[in-house]
Amino acid sequence: MACRVSSEGTVRILLSWAGNAELVEAVQAGSAIAATFSRARDHRSIQLKASRAVFNEIAPDDLSEAARQSAILADDLVELGYMRAQADVYALCGTTGLASLEFVPERVFTQTPGPGAGAELSR
Repeated sequence: MACRVSSEGTVRILLSWAGNAELVEAVQAGSAIAATFSRARDHRSIQLKASRAVFNEIAPDDLSEAARQSAILADDLVELGYMRAQADVYALCGTTGLASLEFVPERVFTQTPGPGAGAELSR
């Protein structure tokens, strides 16, 4: 649904509990995590990896931030030619059942399609 990055570099992904049971189980069992983020207009993508992640409580302003990011995605999709109704449904952000998955990235990769996809980015 959304992603936030703290000033300390912690990445917090806001996602729905529904449909993510396998992810929840894997993280709670200590699995490593990889998250890929893509921009709709040009498919520019990065992947963040960490050896562990945790689930935490939703922060008070997480719902409004998830709604804000969903609206930006819907607007981007309209600019790409989607009908407003399609874009709004695609980017729909529910206000209940959100989970907060947090991790500190250890490695970052470019995942933009084309030459260089999969290359690790250095600090």
